[in-house]
Amino acid sequence: MFLRELDHVRDLFNSVNGVFVGVGITAFPRIIPSYFLDSYRIISLRKTGDMPLLRKKAEIFCLEEEIGGSLPADARDSAHLLAHQSVKRYLNKLPEPKHLLLYQNYPDLEKLAEKLGWILLANPADLRLKLRDRAFFQHMAAELDLRQAPGAIWPIEVIRERGYEDWATTLGPELVIQLPDIGQGGGRGTFFVRSAEAYNLLEERLREGTWREVRLKSVSIRKFIEGVPASVAICITRDGNLISGLQKQLVDLPYCSDFPEDGIFCGHVWDETLWSSAVQEDVLNQANRIGGYVSSLGYRGILGIDFIIDEQGREIYPIEINPRFTGAFPMLSLLHLQNDIIPLEVFHMLEFLDLHTV
Repeated sequence: MFLRELDHVRDLFNSVNGVFVGVGITAFPRIIPSYFLDSYRIISLRKTGDMPLLRKKAEIFCLEEEIGGSLPADARDSAHLLAHQSVKRYLNKLPEPKHLLLYQNYPDLEKLAEKLGWILLANPADLRLKLRDRAFFQHMAAELDLRQAPGAIWPIEVIRERGYEDWATTLGPELVIQLPDIGQGGGRGTFFVRSAEAYNLLEERLREGTWREVRLKSVSIRKFIEGVPASVAICITRDGNLISGLQKQLVDLPYCSDFPEDGIFCGHVWDETLWSSAVQEDVLNQANRIGGYVSSLGYRGILGIDFIIDEQGREIYPIEINPRFTGAFPMLSLLHLQNDIIPLEVFHMLEFLDLHTV
């Protein structure tokens, strides 16, 4: 079946038995399927001010509203959200089978879904965890001969064993120090170090070998590359890769000055940035190669790729992949809909429904 417009998409999804439910900490990031599914529902953890508007598009079950009080202390992701008794009671009332659209998958959620017969429209949790690892990215970049910032991943002890002057001699005076064991994105576990004083302060903060309550085993230390942070979204399908335009990222805006880390993601610039044809071609080529590599490991659907664009040196550095929905959604898809482009969520969901389209 050829998909050319949303009516074709709607007809295709209407042929699937059961119900589709988006799951998220808030409802807005999962709103896009309401544009092509007539009986779409969302389960959210938190109550937000936009819910009256969102409820014009979809039925929303909000746990914070349902329990009418403080949220459980462990309700921090979709796995814990879906394990809550109130949420399970809500889902039990819905038709079978239940297809759940997730931000990302978790091992505990896979076990729960298998027990209760839910269909997760997401990659296996162990594959996601493998792909998000910085050591995996370093290996993949070497395999694909992608440009990398000078540096490497080391045992965490190296930050105490070697001083700032040593690193500055080999990598330059500006360093990016990252903690690969921190699984959260958005800049968490990232530090920009430009002086011996800053290095010594970070060494002291990491002296106990933990950060954000996570035991640290390794540290990535690389040269800081001056350039424009940007990203693309890619959807990996059996017929090839669908790749979005390159978007500038907003990083370390003034209201983020109280964060203990650097490189804090604050959103995207949704304008018509005129990237040079050389930059666009290079990004497209690298995204396709990365997509092909992770596809060979069994990954399907949406994935984010972050870059640093050094326009002066005309060099493009891929810096990480995010094997999940990213901060570009749902705004990217709302812009696609506004321009009569079928959003990437459609192709992501179809991959896990095993429906073949062109």
